[in-house]
Amino acid sequence: MREQVNETVLRIYAYVVQGGRDRGDVPGWVFVTIMTAGLVSGLWVVADDKLREIFSQALDGVTGANP
Repeated sequence: MREQVNETVLRIYAYVVQGGRDRGDVPGWVFVTIMTAGLVSGLWVVADDKLREIFSQALDGVTGANP
């Protein structure tokens, strides 16, 4: 009986440590990554000038440069 309990505990421990058999949704994460890159690229193309202006103002504010 004790051996069965030890074996069960070891199996549960191995399951928890290994995270079970679920390896994740790789195609889903690839899709999310590609879509995120696409959205960032699209926003960058549309708002490039404004983003540069905001970044320059932020740096000027930190460095104390005159606006």
